[in-house]
Amino acid sequence: MQNEITADANLFSPDGSVEAVGWGKQPYLNYDKDYCKIPSIKLSERDCYYIHNDEMGLYLAVAVYGMTAQITATLINFDDGIINTSTVVKRFATGSVKMPLSSKNGDVTYADNRIGINFANTAVKRYLKVDFINFADGKNLYVNVAISDKNKSSINSSVDFGEKHKRNFFIKRFMPSMSVSGVIRCGGAEYNLSDENSCAYLDWSRYCTPDKTFYSALYADGFISDKRFAICITSGLTDNYSDIENCFFYDGSMYKISAVKMEGSEEHLDRIWKFECSQIGLKLIFEPTVVESKCMSVDCDRRSMVFGTISGIIELGTVPIEIFEVPAHMEFTITGNKNL
Repeated sequence: MQNEITADANLFSPDGSVEAVGWGKQPYLNYDKDYCKIPSIKLSERDCYYIHNDEMGLYLAVAVYGMTAQITATLINFDDGIINTSTVVKRFATGSVKMPLSSKNGDVTYADNRIGINFANTAVKRYLKVDFINFADGKNLYVNVAISDKNKSSINSSVDFGEKHKRNFFIKRFMPSMSVSGVIRCGGAEYNLSDENSCAYLDWSRYCTPDKTFYSALYADGFISDKRFAICITSGLTDNYSDIENCFFYDGSMYKISAVKMEGSEEHLDRIWKFECSQIGLKLIFEPTVVESKCMSVDCDRRSMVFGTISGIIELGTVPIEIFEVPAHMEFTITGNKNL
């Protein structure tokens, strides 16, 4: 278990080395690019929202990888298993997308002749608006939703990469259990979202890793009875901080998890994954959703994503949390400036 950060701290020292390493329940870490000594061409900055209810899931990501700006939208229909995805890539796009310095405030805006996207972050709510022409098979995508954070909890983490790479870093905020209201349209389909039946999370990350690193993550965000539940379990970023992001959220509170044993194969996306943590009696199984003999998976935003559910138990306190088919997905990606 790493150091818990409980007060405001600068990620970088004046010489550009990583100064604050650990995790916190609030975004105490200050990511100040004026102190970052990594060349812009090697920096990765990414804001991602995932929105879902029983009918659909929508993955929206805006990222700047060095000199490349990338905007991705992926729409998943859980009833028929159809996944549509499209990515707009702008190379040599320095300055075309200005990414916020913080997950707490700042907007993301991008527009060209095909796509207009705005992630607006106010003191009250977050507003996502997207107009994506010819998103998939000639269909246009329209998104107009408001997201409110009723939970107020998140996992905020940062890691360094040792003395040889003292200026390399990875900083992330995972903010789940948010409520969503609004509308999403694609072609003739329309999805109406309400606070009672829809969920959203924010995945905010900034990084420059020294080498190519395989990185996997399990995310779940949904309901157990009438209580909000979410979980984040990751592996592969660096051996020294393999459990830095591991946590779960239940009924408005966040619980940190130590190392989790993961069993599965990223080469066989249709197979189950098992997760165990003796610290809290966690035993979970992630089961991919298969529709008409086809696993619900997609390659987008430089990662492979597999959609399914998790079931199992967390022995928290005297009353265990029983988890049954909570919507979840796994992500597999490679970080590192060699893939820019």
